[in-house]
Amino acid sequence: FPQRPISPPIQLSGVWEMDSVEQADGILGGTSDGFVYRRDGHPNAHDLAAHLVSLHQTEHGIVTAQGMSALAAACLSLLKPKDTVVLAQPLYGKTSYLVKEELHRWGIQWIDVDATNLVEWDKAFAQNPRLAIVETITNPRMSVPDLQSICDRAHASPSAPCLVLVDNTFATPALCQPARFGADLVMESLSKFACGHGDVMLGFLGGSSQVWGRIRGVISAFGLASSPL
Repeated sequence: FPQRPISPPIQLSGVWEMDSVEQADGILGGTSDGFVYRRDGHPNAHDLAAHLVSLHQTEHGIVTAQGMSALAAACLSLLKPKDTVVLAQPLYGKTSYLVKEELHRWGIQWIDVDATNLVEWDKAFAQNPRLAIVETITNPRMSVPDLQSICDRAHASPSAPCLVLVDNTFATPALCQPARFGADLVMESLSKFACGHGDVMLGFLGGSSQVWGRIRGVISAFGLASSPL
């Protein structure tokens, strides 16, 4: 039919038929568009990510299995042993757990700061961290950090700038687009306010070309991709 449905159809296919091995290689290698295997991308995630990229004004974006998958993808892509992460407290409990328990086992260090205390931020950035994780509106205490000042401070060192990942779950792009304040990465648990009905488990990760290189490959390799549902 020539008409397009307002609600895109859910496509449950796990694999797509190819005309040739070369076509599959091109799609999987990123030199051509299309879908081969659901773990590497599928139409429903592609459509949703495109809308969220537009709303967040990021250069890239991808939908993941859940919010923690988006956070894990960012950390696994950007961090290496002996790197330090700044945690803007209070944070969602599983975010702190991921860094302090799971990533710490792989040699990742952390610094806790009060999300709204710029003096503490300055002291943390003086230790040359690799990544800072901060929430637009903190979960659960609802404090509001100064994203512009944090991003400016993080990027101030020309020799070792710190990347900033903003968890925008509580705000959604309706209230805030962290990339406009200089955030290198933005993530959301779409399960919460973006959906709003308590019946979806999905995440979103968006960011700039500067940090995006390994993210899609990590999401595929670690099995962090979303379901079409």
